[in-house]
Amino acid sequence: MRKQIEAKGIVISEYLPTEGPQKHYFPERNRIISGLAKGVFITESTLNSGTNITLDCALEQNREVYVLPGSIYNPMVQGNLMNAQEGAKIVVKVCDILEDYN
Repeated sequence: MRKQIEAKGIVISEYLPTEGPQKHYFPERNRIISGLAKGVFITESTLNSGTNITLDCALEQNREVYVLPGSIYNPMVQGNLMNAQEGAKIVVKVCDILEDYN
């Protein structure tokens, strides 16, 4: 997959191309992803999701954090709802994000 991305895009990594993916690299990768972004939009996040690592990085980097709301009974959005309670902006339409960048 890396070679396909490199053929038409760019790969940014702190590791050599020959080094395979490791579980403990994901938090470091998420730090890079949030650092390159103006904001982070979370569509699904359980309470103990790895998505929360990206969200924490985004907050530390003073990025905007957006969440998609959902049913209080859906475990796949429990993290989103918790993040909304803690100040993440709820997104129900595209302009909810775009208004922060116009």
